[in-house]
Amino acid sequence: MSMTMPTHTTDSREKIHDSPLVQLLLITACNLPVFYPLLGNRFFWSHENAYFLWRVVSFHQNVIAGTPLCRWFPDFARGFGLPFLEFYPVLPLYVTELFRLPGASTILSVKFTIILTSLFAAWGAYLLGKEIWGKTGGLISSVLYSYAPYKMVNLYVRGDINEYTAMSIAPWIIWLITRSAGKRIHHPVSVALIIAFSLPALTHYPSCVIQYPVYVFWILCLYRTARQPNRFLVRNLTAMLTALIMTSTYWASALLSRHFVQMEGMTKGFADYKQHFINAAQWLSNYWNFGASVKGPGDAISFQVGNAALVAMLLGTPYILPLLKKPGIKRNTIICSLILLVVSLFLTHESSARVWNHVPALPMLQFAYRILAVPALLAALLGGSAGLFIDNRFFRQDRRIMVTAVVMILIILFSVRMCRVANYMMISEDDLTPGEVRKAAHTHCTGEYIPRAVGKRFPPPVKFDFKLEKIPESGFSREDTEARLARWMKSAVYVEKWQGRTIPIGNAEVEPGTTDVIAGDITISNPVISPCSRSYYVESQTGGTIRINQFYFEGWTAQIDDRATDVKPDPGTGLMRLDIPPGPHSLRLCYRNLPLSRKLGVIGILTGLLVVIWKVPGIGRYEK
Repeated sequence: MSMTMPTHTTDSREKIHDSPLVQLLLITACNLPVFYPLLGNRFFWSHENAYFLWRVVSFHQNVIAGTPLCRWFPDFARGFGLPFLEFYPVLPLYVTELFRLPGASTILSVKFTIILTSLFAAWGAYLLGKEIWGKTGGLISSVLYSYAPYKMVNLYVRGDINEYTAMSIAPWIIWLITRSAGKRIHHPVSVALIIAFSLPALTHYPSCVIQYPVYVFWILCLYRTARQPNRFLVRNLTAMLTALIMTSTYWASALLSRHFVQMEGMTKGFADYKQHFINAAQWLSNYWNFGASVKGPGDAISFQVGNAALVAMLLGTPYILPLLKKPGIKRNTIICSLILLVVSLFLTHESSARVWNHVPALPMLQFAYRILAVPALLAALLGGSAGLFIDNRFFRQDRRIMVTAVVMILIILFSVRMCRVANYMMISEDDLTPGEVRKAAHTHCTGEYIPRAVGKRFPPPVKFDFKLEKIPESGFSREDTEARLARWMKSAVYVEKWQGRTIPIGNAEVEPGTTDVIAGDITISNPVISPCSRSYYVESQTGGTIRINQFYFEGWTAQIDDRATDVKPDPGTGLMRLDIPPGPHSLRLCYRNLPLSRKLGVIGILTGLLVVIWKVPGIGRYEK
């Protein structure tokens, strides 16, 4: 009896250690320091300021009005409205709405979304690392990716929730591709691949330009060593193509309809990629601050790859080299990771400028440093090879668990300084209502979503109390950039608000969101206004013209007495204008999204149905 007790205890410990629930809880616990800045009632300041919060407010209004698919935000642009979601992905807003709709506040909903997204990334990185290195390596990869510097930059410095979410999706897709190479691809796996490949296109368009080529290269690298090579290649590429068709109502519509808005500034000025190449020394720097990226070496923002991950890679190198001599999925995965790591770092450096000049999609990234998302993941994945070091050096299970825990704690302690924010905004839930959003001085980034019919009439000219400085060819020094950041932060946490009722636009003084009679004797009564529709009773003695003080855009339609009528842009303002015939009438205006997005939406739905019903080769078929 006494002889069997130690064995039973060891087996129990191994079962506990191998339990998926325990591993899930351990990964979750390791992410707790990431969430520390989210404690409290206030929201952290970042480069995004309150933009994402305003998007959540406007999207929630569409949802409670019964139009969750509508892409018009009526309160943006100081109440003139913008077709924001025609050109900006929606997935993070839908995730936020999971918390907002049941009753959570806007700020709390966004914090819950950040927590869920962070854990989603950590669990995905664990599965990916486990697939290559085993459970110990999976845990290390998970912690390394949770604290990947560029990932933390996107969250607490840039505040780009969409790009942060896109980075959280990437390990899941690569894990699914890698797993499908080693096993028979069944119906659930194929469906999971289609869903996974759909997510980046619904999350962040610049990340799509980065991620999809990575996925194609990963598929091609694993092709020869896959269990069923031809089936693996066809299934994955077909799943990706199917996902892109199904989501084309968003990404393709935005790409093909950009001439409807003023997107000229999207890749100019501050958004010109030439201003944002990275100095090679910054890949290894431990510098951390909350400033902006500028031309030259004076960036007051971190662009490190992840020194903790590089150290972990060095620990695992002696155990990686033998794997490179054995043909198989692991060997090809390691080679693929190393190639992509080198190529992606090269593309962030100024020496790659010729490549950027000849690849049309790259300038759309705006910031060359965005490609750091690839080495952030791959360094964490390769860093998981330290798990092989631990597994091969410590044979006893209890020691292996203890050493793994120590390594994970050291990674967290080394990285925890990134889990902080520059400041908190002076904004509360009372400031997050549709009325307050209309007062916001800026609800878009650079004005690229303002309809072309409006021209340069909006925003109205503003007197600046500071002098704009041209960036010198040599760029700013870091000291200059940090000094500018210090001056900026004194006022940045206070959200600027517009206090007036009317705005000069073109040749008129206009109150946004209202309706004016501009010609004829017309009486307007019984207005019923929702975020994406307006209904009136109008009575005209001799006929005339009214102006709806929202920006004209292609997706707006109108009906007079249930008969379609034209909505035109007012030549003097770019607002909506309608001709009213004599007599009493019912008038209804509705935003139905762009015609192209509606057509692509139908194509996407039909494609999804074909996958299920007609069983596009292998994707919808159950296999024995």
